Amino acid sequence: YKFGAFDDDDDDNNDGDILCFLPTENDVEDAVAMAETALSAPSARPRTKPAVCLPLHASLPSRLRSQPFLPRTPEELRTKSRRIVFAAETSVAVPNASHVVDSGFVKTPFFDPSSGCRRSVVHPVCRTDADRRAKRAGNVRRGKCYRLYSEEYLRHSMVETAMSAPEIRRCDLTEAILTVKALGVNNALSFDWMTVPTAEALAYGLECLFALGVVDENTELTELGKEMVYFPTDPRTSRMILAALDMESRYYERGYGNDDDEDDDNDNDNPHDENGISAMTAKLIVGDIMTVAAAMQVRSLIYPPKNERHWSRYDDA
Repeated sequence: YKFGAFDDDDDDNNDGDILCFLPTENDVEDAVAMAETALSAPSARPRTKPAVCLPLHASLPSRLRSQPFLPRTPEELRTKSRRIVFAAETSVAVPNASHVVDSGFVKTPFFDPSSGCRRSVVHPVCRTDADRRAKRAGNVRRGKCYRLYSEEYLRHSMVETAMSAPEIRRCDLTEAILTVKALGVNNALSFDWMTVPTAEALAYGLECLFALGVVDENTELTELGKEMVYFPTDPRTSRMILAALDMESRYYERGYGNDDDEDDDNDNDNPHDENGISAMTAKLIVGDIMTVAAAMQVRSLIYPPKNERHWSRYDDA
C-alpha cells in the first residue's frame, strides 16, 4: 500500500515528488531506512522509477535540512529520480510535491511548570491540520493525498481544531513575564493576555525570575533585571552572561587586568582575589560562558549519525 501506489504503471502518478508527514524524528529515520530497503529490493526495481529518500526534521544540520527545497542534483536529473520527503512537521510545503501521505499524528511540545521540564506528546492530528496537509499535494499540479486512517474517522471522529492548548499555555513564561514587566506592567497576573496562561506557569515564571535576582520581594524589576531585558536570550542564559562579565570587570577595577609593569607585579604578589579565583581564570571564563551561551541557542548542536547510511548522507551534504 505504501509504495505500490506510486508505480510507473499508473500514468497519473508518474510524476511529482512524495511528501510523507510523520510525528517524530525517529519515525522519519525509520521510514527512510524502510523506504530505501523496499525501493532497492530486486522485486521492486522493474516496477518503480528511481527515487531519493530525504528526511526533514529540526535535528538535522542545516545542509541536510535544506536539501528537499533545493533544485535537483545532476544525478537526479540524469536518472529522472523522484524525491520522497519524510517530514516530522505539522505542515510544510515542498516544491514539486504532488503526493502526500498523512500518518494522522503530530508531536506537540509541552512545558511542565511543576517539574520545570519540557516534554513532547504525540497525539492525533486535527481536521484543520489534516486539510492543510492534503493541500500540500496541489501546490504545483493536481495531486493526491493518501491518509493512513479511515474516511469515517475523518468525518465523524476527528476533532475540528487542534487538541493541544494554545502555545502560551504550553511554554515557559519566564521570558514573557520579564518582557511584560519591562513594558511597565507591575502585576503580570492581571495583564490582559490574549489567552490567559495557567496560574502554575505564571507562578513558576515569577519564582524563576526571583531566584535569578531579576525581581525583588515585591516582584519589581531590579537593576539586574533592567539590564537583562536587552538580552535576546533566555533569562537564565542572560544571567549567566552578566555574572561572567561582572566577574571580569571586578578584576579590571582592582587593577588585576592592567598591562602596566607595576600592576603585573601586583598580580604576581596577589594573583587571587578574596574568592581564590585567579585573574587568568576570570579573563577566560567570559569566553567560555559566551561559547556555552551560543551553544545553548542552537536547537541541536551535534548531529550524531546512527549508521553508515547516515554517515554517507552527512558527508555528501
